[in-house]
Amino acid sequence: RMIDRCKKYIIAFEKVATDGTDMKLPPPPPEPSIITYNSVIHAISKSGANDAGHLAEEVFSLMENWKNECEERNGGSDCADYKGNGDNDQSNFYIGVLPNVRTLACLLNAWANTNSGRQSTF
Repeated sequence: RMIDRCKKYIIAFEKVATDGTDMKLPPPPPEPSIITYNSVIHAISKSGANDAGHLAEEVFSLMENWKNECEERNGGSDCADYKGNGDNDQSNFYIGVLPNVRTLACLLNAWANTNSGRQSTF
């Protein structure tokens, strides 16, 4: 269903681009939020996958990389420093997200639920 919606969107966009009218770029996709990352890590932790801990760590790493890329692109500024010029550029200003307590709890839960078949000792 989502693929069909995407195809319709692309077809409509191409139609506008070829009929001689001004082509307007579509708005950028919404920025992933802390809820997005926490939901994915939580789902991984409940999946029962043998490598759930590693998968959750990969998502956590993606979250960190996204934040770092946003800071680099924005010259180290964050949302509080951004004023914008009113030309829809604020929608292009991604700020990234930082982990919160829920993120770390989901990550620990993923490791606790990892079914590696190995017995760990301290």
